Amino acid sequence: MRSIIIPAIKSLTVTNKYPDKSLNENVITVGYDGKNKYYSYLFFDISSIPCNAIISNAELVLFKADKFYNDNSKKISISPLRDYFSSYTTYNNSPDYDHYTVINFYPLTSKISVTINITTIISSWVKNKPNSKNKGIMLYGKNRDVIISFGSAKSDDNYLIPFIIANYEHSHPNKPSKCEYHLYDKCPKEDCNKKCSRKCKEEFEAIIIKICKEICKNNCNPQPIPTFEQVRVTGTVAPLSIYYIIVELVITRVGSGHEDSYYVTDEYDNSLNNNSIYIDKTYDIAVIPSVQPGDTGNVNLYGSYKGPLSIL
Repeated sequence: MRSIIIPAIKSLTVTNKYPDKSLNENVITVGYDGKNKYYSYLFFDISSIPCNAIISNAELVLFKADKFYNDNSKKISISPLRDYFSSYTTYNNSPDYDHYTVINFYPLTSKISVTINITTIISSWVKNKPNSKNKGIMLYGKNRDVIISFGSAKSDDNYLIPFIIANYEHSHPNKPSKCEYHLYDKCPKEDCNKKCSRKCKEEFEAIIIKICKEICKNNCNPQPIPTFEQVRVTGTVAPLSIYYIIVELVITRVGSGHEDSYYVTDEYDNSLNNNSIYIDKTYDIAVIPSVQPGDTGNVNLYGSYKGPLSIL
Protein backbone atom coordinates (compact mmCIF):
# COMPACT_ATOMS: atom_id res chain seq x y z
CA MET A 1 0.00 0.00 0.00
CA ARG A 2 1.32 3.42 -1.00
CA SER A 3 0.22 6.83 0.29
CA ILE A 4 0.60 10.16 -1.45
CA ILE A 5 -0.26 13.77 -0.57
CA ILE A 6 -1.54 16.01 -3.38
CA PRO A 7 -1.95 19.71 -2.48
CA ALA A 8 -4.39 21.93 -4.37
CA ILE A 9 -2.64 23.99 -7.05
CA LYS A 10 -5.62 26.14 -8.12
CA SER A 11 -8.64 27.55 -6.30
CA LEU A 12 -11.37 30.08 -7.00
CA THR A 13 -14.66 31.38 -5.55
CA VAL A 14 -17.59 32.86 -7.51
CA THR A 15 -20.77 34.45 -6.17
CA ASN A 16 -23.94 36.05 -7.49
CA LYS A 17 -23.09 39.00 -5.24
CA TYR A 18 -20.39 39.83 -7.82
CA PRO A 19 -21.69 37.92 -10.86
CA ASP A 20 -19.08 39.16 -13.32
CA LYS A 21 -15.88 38.62 -11.37
CA SER A 22 -14.13 35.90 -9.38
CA LEU A 23 -12.49 35.86 -5.94
CA ASN A 24 -8.98 34.42 -5.93
CA GLU A 25 -7.92 34.95 -2.34
CA ASN A 26 -6.32 33.25 0.68
CA VAL A 27 -9.61 31.52 1.43
CA ILE A 28 -12.41 29.93 -0.55
CA THR A 29 -16.02 30.57 0.48
CA VAL A 30 -18.90 28.13 0.16
CA GLY A 31 -22.60 28.33 0.97
CA TYR A 32 -25.85 30.25 0.69
CA ASP A 33 -27.07 32.95 3.07
CA GLY A 34 -30.56 33.12 1.58
CA LYS A 35 -29.59 35.87 -0.84
CA ASN A 36 -26.04 35.30 -2.04
CA LYS A 37 -24.63 31.99 -3.27
CA TYR A 38 -20.93 31.14 -3.07
CA TYR A 39 -19.39 28.34 -5.15
CA SER A 40 -15.73 27.37 -4.93
CA TYR A 41 -13.47 25.31 -7.16
CA LEU A 42 -10.31 23.32 -6.43
CA PHE A 43 -7.89 21.62 -8.81
CA PHE A 44 -5.37 18.89 -7.94
CA ASP A 45 -2.63 17.55 -10.22
CA ILE A 46 -2.96 13.75 -9.92
CA SER A 47 -0.20 12.94 -12.42
CA SER A 48 1.96 11.61 -9.54
CA ILE A 49 -0.49 8.71 -9.06
CA PRO A 50 0.68 5.79 -11.27
CA CYS A 51 -1.64 5.06 -14.17
CA ASN A 52 -2.05 1.42 -13.11
CA ALA A 53 -2.94 2.32 -9.51
CA ILE A 54 -5.97 0.94 -7.73
CA ILE A 55 -7.28 3.56 -5.30
CA SER A 56 -8.22 1.98 -1.97
CA ASN A 57 -9.06 5.26 -0.21
CA ALA A 58 -8.85 8.96 -0.98
CA GLU A 59 -9.75 11.83 1.33
CA LEU A 60 -9.97 15.58 0.84
CA VAL A 61 -8.70 17.61 3.81
CA LEU A 62 -9.97 21.18 4.20
CA PHE A 63 -8.83 23.57 6.93
CA LYS A 64 -11.51 25.85 8.35
CA ALA A 65 -10.95 29.61 8.42
CA ASP A 66 -14.09 30.39 10.45
CA LYS A 67 -17.24 28.86 12.03
CA PHE A 68 -15.38 27.02 14.79
CA TYR A 69 -18.44 25.51 16.46
CA ASN A 70 -20.55 22.37 16.38
CA ASP A 71 -23.68 22.22 14.19
CA ASN A 72 -24.50 18.96 12.40
CA SER A 73 -27.46 20.41 10.49
CA LYS A 74 -25.42 22.42 7.97
CA LYS A 75 -24.44 20.54 4.82
CA ILE A 76 -21.95 21.26 2.04
CA SER A 77 -21.66 19.22 -1.18
CA ILE A 78 -18.84 18.26 -3.57
CA SER A 79 -19.15 17.30 -7.24
CA PRO A 80 -16.52 16.78 -9.96
CA LEU A 81 -16.34 19.42 -12.67
CA ARG A 82 -17.06 18.69 -16.32
CA ASP A 83 -15.29 21.84 -17.53
CA TYR A 84 -12.07 23.55 -16.48
CA PHE A 85 -12.10 26.79 -14.52
CA SER A 86 -9.71 29.74 -14.86
CA SER A 87 -9.14 33.29 -13.61
CA TYR A 88 -11.84 34.37 -16.10
CA THR A 89 -14.46 32.13 -14.51
CA THR A 90 -17.36 34.04 -12.94
CA TYR A 91 -20.79 33.25 -11.52
CA ASN A 92 -22.32 34.13 -14.90
CA ASN A 93 -19.68 32.05 -16.68
CA SER A 94 -19.36 29.07 -14.34
CA PRO A 95 -18.21 25.59 -15.46
CA ASP A 96 -20.63 22.69 -15.67
CA TYR A 97 -20.41 19.94 -13.05
CA ASP A 98 -21.53 16.34 -12.64
CA HIS A 99 -25.00 16.62 -11.07
CA TYR A 100 -25.17 12.86 -10.52
CA THR A 101 -21.99 12.54 -8.43
CA VAL A 102 -22.60 14.32 -5.14
CA ILE A 103 -20.66 13.85 -1.89
CA ASN A 104 -22.11 15.59 1.16
CA PHE A 105 -20.28 16.54 4.35
CA TYR A 106 -20.99 18.54 7.48
CA PRO A 107 -18.18 21.09 8.02
CA LEU A 108 -19.42 22.49 11.32
CA THR A 109 -19.02 19.23 13.23
CA SER A 110 -15.23 19.55 13.56
CA LYS A 111 -13.09 22.26 15.08
CA ILE A 112 -10.07 22.70 12.84
CA SER A 113 -10.14 20.56 9.73
CA VAL A 114 -12.70 18.62 7.71
CA THR A 115 -11.90 15.25 6.10
CA ILE A 116 -14.17 14.03 3.28
CA ASN A 117 -14.01 10.65 1.57
CA ILE A 118 -13.80 11.27 -2.21
CA THR A 119 -12.56 7.82 -3.26
CA THR A 120 -15.17 7.52 -6.02
CA ILE A 121 -14.05 10.78 -7.65
CA ILE A 122 -10.30 10.06 -7.50
CA SER A 123 -10.78 6.48 -8.73
CA SER A 124 -12.72 7.77 -11.72
CA TRP A 125 -10.01 10.32 -12.51
CA VAL A 126 -7.20 7.74 -12.34
CA LYS A 127 -9.13 5.23 -14.42
CA ASN A 128 -9.75 7.84 -17.12
CA LYS A 129 -6.38 9.60 -17.02
CA PRO A 130 -5.78 9.48 -20.81
CA ASN A 131 -9.13 11.24 -21.34
CA SER A 132 -8.26 14.07 -18.92
CA LYS A 133 -11.42 13.59 -16.89
CA ASN A 134 -9.88 15.47 -13.97
CA LYS A 135 -11.03 19.06 -14.28
CA GLY A 136 -11.29 19.75 -10.56
CA ILE A 137 -14.09 19.76 -8.02
CA MET A 138 -16.86 22.15 -7.05
CA LEU A 139 -17.91 22.90 -3.45
CA TYR A 140 -21.39 24.31 -2.93
CA GLY A 141 -24.12 24.56 -0.32
CA LYS A 142 -27.88 24.81 -0.73
CA ASN A 143 -28.88 25.09 2.92
CA ARG A 144 -29.92 28.60 3.90
CA ASP A 145 -27.71 30.51 6.37
CA VAL A 146 -24.56 28.47 5.73
CA ILE A 147 -21.50 30.45 4.66
CA ILE A 148 -18.13 28.95 5.55
CA SER A 149 -14.53 29.62 4.52
CA PHE A 150 -11.59 27.25 4.09
CA GLY A 151 -7.93 27.74 3.29
CA SER A 152 -7.23 28.00 -0.44
CA ALA A 153 -4.38 27.10 -2.79
CA LYS A 154 -3.37 30.78 -2.56
CA SER A 155 -3.08 30.74 1.24
CA ASP A 156 0.05 32.39 2.66
CA ASP A 157 -0.02 29.76 5.41
CA ASN A 158 1.01 26.40 3.92
CA TYR A 159 -0.78 24.66 6.78
CA LEU A 160 -4.13 25.85 5.40
CA ILE A 161 -3.77 24.68 1.80
CA PRO A 162 -6.29 21.91 0.94
CA PHE A 163 -4.84 18.53 0.02
CA ILE A 164 -5.83 15.02 -0.94
CA ILE A 165 -4.50 11.91 0.79
CA ALA A 166 -4.64 8.97 -1.63
CA ASN A 167 -3.85 5.37 -0.68
CA TYR A 168 -3.34 3.00 -3.56
CA GLU A 169 -1.90 -0.31 -4.73
CA HIS A 170 -0.44 -1.28 -8.09
CA SER A 171 -2.54 -3.74 -10.06
CA HIS A 172 -1.00 -7.21 -10.35
CA PRO A 173 -1.68 -9.68 -13.16
CA ASN A 174 -2.59 -13.25 -12.38
CA LYS A 175 0.05 -15.93 -12.66
CA PRO A 176 0.39 -16.92 -16.35
CA SER A 177 -1.35 -20.21 -17.00
CA LYS A 178 0.86 -21.21 -19.96
CA CYS A 179 4.07 -21.28 -17.96
CA GLU A 180 4.25 -25.05 -17.54
CA TYR A 181 7.38 -27.16 -17.34
CA HIS A 182 5.83 -30.17 -19.05
CA LEU A 183 5.81 -28.27 -22.35
CA TYR A 184 9.54 -28.94 -22.49
CA ASP A 185 9.72 -32.57 -21.36
CA LYS A 186 11.17 -33.54 -24.76
CA CYS A 187 14.03 -31.04 -24.73
CA PRO A 188 17.62 -32.05 -23.83
CA LYS A 189 17.93 -32.22 -20.06
CA GLU A 190 20.97 -29.93 -19.87
CA ASP A 191 19.21 -26.86 -21.34
CA CYS A 192 15.59 -27.60 -20.45
CA ASN A 193 15.54 -25.36 -17.36
CA LYS A 194 17.09 -22.44 -19.26
CA LYS A 195 14.54 -22.68 -22.06
CA CYS A 196 11.62 -22.98 -19.67
CA SER A 197 12.80 -20.05 -17.56
CA ARG A 198 13.20 -17.91 -20.66
CA LYS A 199 9.78 -18.89 -21.99
CA CYS A 200 8.08 -18.22 -18.66
CA LYS A 201 9.74 -14.82 -18.40
CA GLU A 202 8.69 -13.83 -21.92
CA GLU A 203 5.08 -14.89 -21.36
CA PHE A 204 4.93 -13.17 -17.97
CA GLU A 205 6.29 -9.88 -19.35
CA ALA A 206 3.85 -10.03 -22.26
CA ILE A 207 0.91 -10.43 -19.88
CA ILE A 208 2.08 -7.53 -17.71
CA ILE A 209 2.37 -5.22 -20.73
CA LYS A 210 -1.02 -6.31 -22.09
CA ILE A 211 -2.84 -5.71 -18.82
CA CYS A 212 -1.18 -2.35 -18.23
CA LYS A 213 -2.12 -1.19 -21.74
CA GLU A 214 -5.72 -2.28 -21.21
CA ILE A 215 -5.92 -0.39 -17.92
CA CYS A 216 -4.18 2.74 -19.19
CA LYS A 217 -5.61 2.79 -22.73
CA ASN A 218 -2.21 2.17 -24.35
CA ASN A 219 -0.82 5.28 -22.67
CA CYS A 220 1.59 3.84 -20.12
CA ASN A 221 4.40 1.38 -19.54
CA PRO A 222 4.69 -1.15 -16.72
CA GLN A 223 5.51 0.54 -13.39
CA PRO A 224 9.29 0.67 -12.83
CA ILE A 225 10.84 -0.70 -9.67
CA PRO A 226 11.30 2.11 -7.12
CA THR A 227 14.09 2.78 -4.68
CA PHE A 228 13.25 3.59 -1.08
CA GLU A 229 14.81 6.55 0.71
CA GLN A 230 14.68 6.75 4.50
CA VAL A 231 13.68 9.96 6.28
CA ARG A 232 13.90 10.24 10.06
CA VAL A 233 11.48 12.57 11.87
CA THR A 234 11.88 13.65 15.50
CA GLY A 235 9.96 16.09 17.67
CA THR A 236 7.21 16.41 20.26
CA VAL A 237 3.42 16.49 20.10
CA ALA A 238 1.55 18.71 22.56
CA PRO A 239 -0.75 17.24 25.23
CA LEU A 240 -4.36 16.42 24.33
CA SER A 241 -3.68 16.92 20.63
CA ILE A 242 -3.71 15.17 17.29
CA TYR A 243 -1.00 16.24 14.85
CA TYR A 244 -0.95 15.59 11.10
CA ILE A 245 2.46 15.54 9.42
CA ILE A 246 3.43 15.61 5.73
CA VAL A 247 6.97 14.59 4.78
CA GLU A 248 8.04 15.83 1.33
CA LEU A 249 11.16 14.40 -0.28
CA VAL A 250 12.40 16.50 -3.23
CA ILE A 251 14.83 14.75 -5.60
CA THR A 252 16.76 17.03 -7.97
CA ARG A 253 17.80 15.05 -11.03
CA VAL A 254 21.39 15.30 -12.16
CA GLY A 255 21.89 16.91 -15.57
CA SER A 256 18.34 18.20 -16.14
CA GLY A 257 17.92 19.82 -12.73
CA HIS A 258 14.29 18.65 -12.72
CA GLU A 259 12.73 18.32 -9.26
CA ASP A 260 10.49 15.34 -8.40
CA SER A 261 8.50 15.44 -5.16
CA TYR A 262 7.44 12.39 -3.14
CA TYR A 263 5.23 12.41 -0.06
CA VAL A 264 4.22 10.39 2.96
CA THR A 265 1.71 11.37 5.63
CA ASP A 266 1.10 10.30 9.20
CA GLU A 267 -1.04 11.11 12.23
CA TYR A 268 0.27 11.34 15.80
CA ASP A 269 -2.58 10.84 18.25
CA ASN A 270 -1.86 12.26 21.69
CA SER A 271 -5.48 13.23 22.37
CA LEU A 272 -5.80 11.16 25.57
CA ASN A 273 -2.48 12.11 27.14
CA ASN A 274 -1.94 15.06 29.48
CA ASN A 275 1.79 15.04 28.71
CA SER A 276 3.73 15.76 25.54
CA ILE A 277 4.99 12.73 23.62
CA TYR A 278 8.34 12.43 21.84
CA ILE A 279 8.36 11.28 18.22
CA ASP A 280 11.29 9.46 16.64
CA LYS A 281 10.17 7.67 13.49
CA THR A 282 11.78 6.64 10.20
CA TYR A 283 9.76 6.59 6.98
CA ASP A 284 10.54 4.68 3.78
CA ILE A 285 9.58 6.87 0.81
CA ALA A 286 9.29 5.24 -2.61
CA VAL A 287 11.14 7.12 -5.37
CA ILE A 288 10.18 6.49 -9.02
CA PRO A 289 12.25 6.64 -11.16
CA SER A 290 14.95 5.37 -8.86
CA VAL A 291 17.67 7.66 -7.52
CA GLN A 292 20.70 7.83 -9.82
CA PRO A 293 24.31 8.77 -8.98
CA GLY A 294 24.52 12.55 -8.80
CA ASP A 295 20.85 13.08 -7.84
CA THR A 296 20.41 15.18 -4.69
CA GLY A 297 17.63 15.11 -2.10
CA ASN A 298 16.01 17.63 0.20
CA VAL A 299 13.35 17.06 2.88
CA ASN A 300 10.51 19.44 3.79
CA LEU A 301 8.14 18.92 6.73
CA TYR A 302 4.59 20.25 6.94
CA GLY A 303 2.05 19.70 9.67
CA SER A 304 -1.04 20.90 11.44
CA TYR A 305 -2.68 20.33 14.80
CA LYS A 306 -6.20 19.01 14.87
CA GLY A 307 -6.36 19.99 18.55
CA PRO A 308 -5.66 20.57 21.33
CA LEU A 309 -9.02 19.27 22.45
CA SER A 310 -11.15 21.23 24.85
CA ILE A 311 -11.23 20.07 28.49
CA LEU A 312 -14.77 20.20 29.86
